[in-house]
Order: sequence, then C-alpha cells, then structure tokens
Amino acid sequence: MEKRKVFKQALDSPFVIKWNQINNEQESHILSELESVDKSKLILGINKLTSSLQDENVKSTIKSIILCKGDLPIMAYNHLPPLCFESIKIVPLLKNSQAKLQEIVGKSNICAVGIPNDQEYEMLNNLIDGMVDYLDIPWLKGHTFLNTRIKIIETTQGEVKKKKLDTKSSSKPINIAPKGDLGKQKQSVSGKVSKKQKININHTAYIERK
Repeated sequence: MEKRKVFKQALDSPFVIKWNQINNEQESHILSELESVDKSKLILGINKLTSSLQDENVKSTIKSIILCKGDLPIMAYNHLPPLCFESIKIVPLLKNSQAKLQEIVGKSNICAVGIPNDQEYEMLNNLIDGMVDYLDIPWLKGHTFLNTRIKIIETTQGEVKKKKLDTKSSSKPINIAPKGDLGKQKQSVSGKVSKKQKININHTAYIERK
C-alpha cells in the first residue's frame, strides 16, 4: 500500500532548550583529557549530580558536566539545564558514548559526570569552556510575551480503506405474527393444550369468521 505525504500543524512549545553540539573529534579530546585527571573527586551519576545541584553549597563547587545525551531519553536529563542555568556548562556527548565514559571512570551505569571547580581540573574545564556555551533557556531570563509559533510537521498517511456494503439478503425466514387477539392467543399456546383451552380458541376463531 502506497503512503502519501501529509502536512499537519502543531503549536510549538516555548520551553525548548537549545543544546550545544560537538563533533567526534571534540568528544574524543574531552574524554582523553578526562581519562588523565583524578577520578576521586568527580561526581558520578545523574542522581548524585542532581542532589549536588540542588544544594547551593555543593553546586558552587561544580564547574562543568559531561552528559551522555545521545544515549539517554529526554526525561532522564531534561531537569539538569535549569539547575545549571548560567553557572555550569554541559557537554552533550554523542550516541554510543556511555560505554566509553564508564570505562574511563571505572564504574557501570554512569551516564553523567560532574567536574569540580578545582585547579587540578583546570585544563579539562578550560577545554570545555572553549567548546560549548551556557545553555540558552529563554523563559528563565525574564518574563516576555512570546508570539504563537505554529510548526508544520511532514508525515505520511496510508490510504483509507472504504467499507463495502453487504448487499446479501439474510437467508433466515422472517416470522410475521398474526394480527388481532386470535394471534396473541395462538402465540401464547405452546406444548400440550388442554380441552378447555381448545374450546376457547375455537370459539374465538368462530367469532372472528362470523
């Protein structure tokens, strides 16, 4: 079945975060530098990183974050940008980067790493500073009126099947009940009929004929 192109309209959300983009060479450079630093002070994992960002005293000690964005669903990391607004830079790694990051830090199930704002991590933080900017989060900058934006989505749609009308008549016979009181009495008679009932039925039939 051939599919045809269709265009659908949808309201665009104003709460869209413009993420930074890096290439394979930049990712390799960052991971190589991460491999050479002390791992004991790194903040490992999204859960631990989130708790640290929610504590203002600990948050001030974090300079940047390395995130395996390409390997995660959006709901796993979408809360991080507002917590890092204009204070911490986030490096979004490409797809299939989680295995490399886990190998470097020596732990499994790690998809995010917080880099401390210490002198021993200065080269790594400077490298990140030169590659990415602070994330642009417009609705946190101030209250402004946003015009309605409608985006056009191109998709495909299959052909709609038309239902065929069933023209075949039913093979079952149609029972038409007789009219009048006689019919009602005959319908109520089933099984064995007593002599008294037979007399009443015959008497009624005689009156109807007369």
